[in-house]
Amino acid sequence: MTIEERLQQAVEQALASIDLMKKSILARAFRGELGTNKASEASALKLLQQVLAEN
Repeated sequence: MTIEERLQQAVEQALASIDLMKKSILARAFRGELGTNKASEASALKLLQQVLAEN
């Protein structure tokens, strides 16, 4: 396998992982599981809006 093929495979795996993380965050947001007790942190609604804006 060439370096280019290995890099392409690594990029594809990274993109798949990112997609899975986004889906996980959205699922948790819709179940109401992204709350925080820290006033300094952004709200779950803001996080959800950011994730949706990136798609």
